[in-house]
Amino acid sequence: MFTITVLRGRAEHCRLGLEEGDTFYCQYECPAGFCPKTMALLHTCCEIARCGEDYRLRGASSSHEIDFPCADSCITFRLTAPPAGGLTRRGPECPQSSPARWHAPHGRRASL
Repeated sequence: MFTITVLRGRAEHCRLGLEEGDTFYCQYECPAGFCPKTMALLHTCCEIARCGEDYRLRGASSSHEIDFPCADSCITFRLTAPPAGGLTRRGPECPQSSPARWHAPHGRRASL
């Protein structure tokens, strides 16, 4: 289960009235009362965790927490993912997480 916490923002700046300290819990669905416009970014972050990747590769300071703005940039959220392996392990359902994708055939480095 993912935890989404409002880090910064004021209710009068948000159409949904979200403010610092509000917390949501979800799997992959849009949590009740959460901004549907922001769900696209949230879904991407959930997929990163589901595939066993590390948020530090996206500029976060923690492997399992990432801060991101809402779609209108007036609220800042923190997404906390389950510990590595807490959702699924790397496998066929996450082919993009395979280390093989980083290498071209015959051991040459692939350009990304």
